[in-house]
Amino acid sequence: MKKSRKLLSVVLAVIMLATCFSMMVSAYTYEPTLTSGEIKLITEASATTVEPGDTVTFSLKIDPGTQTNLSAFNNVIFYNEDQLSPVGSSAPEFRTWQGDCATSFANPNAAWNPNFPLDQVAKWLTEEEQEYFTGAIQITGSALSAAYRWNPAAGETYMTFQMTVADSVQPGEQIWIGLHEAAYERGAAMLAINGVRQQNSVFDLTNSMCMMTVASDEPAGPVVAKSKSQVKMTPTSETTVADAFTFRVISTISASDWDTYFANTAAGGDTNAIQKLGFVAYKGTEGFDMDTAKAVAQGTPAEGYDVAWTDYVQQTGSSYDFGARLEITSAETRSDVTYVGVVEYLDADGATAYAFYDAAQQALLNTNYGTIVESYLREFPYGA
Repeated sequence: MKKSRKLLSVVLAVIMLATCFSMMVSAYTYEPTLTSGEIKLITEASATTVEPGDTVTFSLKIDPGTQTNLSAFNNVIFYNEDQLSPVGSSAPEFRTWQGDCATSFANPNAAWNPNFPLDQVAKWLTEEEQEYFTGAIQITGSALSAAYRWNPAAGETYMTFQMTVADSVQPGEQIWIGLHEAAYERGAAMLAINGVRQQNSVFDLTNSMCMMTVASDEPAGPVVAKSKSQVKMTPTSETTVADAFTFRVISTISASDWDTYFANTAAGGDTNAIQKLGFVAYKGTEGFDMDTAKAVAQGTPAEGYDVAWTDYVQQTGSSYDFGARLEITSAETRSDVTYVGVVEYLDADGATAYAFYDAAQQALLNTNYGTIVESYLREFPYGA
């Protein structure tokens, strides 16, 4: 098993391929478009699996790249009020400045808006997101003096805050929270450098939202979930691409599950070690059967089903991510796809075991082909 902190290739365009699913189930994935900037903003939770009534600490982190002398900023934290409630009734009680932001810049009495109006950002949210995100808190990062600046290290936490999980959440329910890109597109969230407000293009918001899962009543076992999907195409003109292209699915495993179930992977152990990772793809959106897909992953072929494997894993802070690819060789082989991620591993007894997504995903590679091509060419123009 090879593990690396280096990306396999340059970041591809992230296309919104999934069909509309409820925000409260595992099909939702935060897929921002602001992903190519130098300054990374990250939201991390102190726990990825929670129980009703838990208090969770969230860390807002930043990687400024080559940028220095950061100054004022606004953050807007999106969440669902039926699932979470903030700890603290004032800004100093709710948020705690950390790192260089705390020691070199931030005013402890900087303003906040605990009831940021979400109707201001509705234009940049999907219908499902408008229904799901019911609360937002705007945090202002202002200085004690106009001359103050802050210079965080890569991945440094600049603010923490806490939320309490509602007693009413249900086993298996997903909880999303963080810095949604809609606030940046609206102009309600921002960052200045040397007092100059920056364009949104400076940001990479790939991990600016985080997800937690309410503990399930199901027996314990590793959880594998979709992180995002990507396409890689070959532009042939300003408006066209080659028929052949690659569809890539990136899945994620929490660091906690990795340590619990896959600790011997890198050493090639006979127990608690991953053997293969990937996804099973079904040609079409009608007729998919989860049991059949699972059987295909375990070596039983079935018409219309293919499996793509990889042995590449990238550790990214609180998770381990892996990507597997499906090659579309021509216009004739292009179709919509239903797929489910899979991990094959040796359990604590050395027996072969499997972990799958909780629910299948769909990529409308054929139905939305024209939109996908247009989006890709905007991100990667011909001849660039």
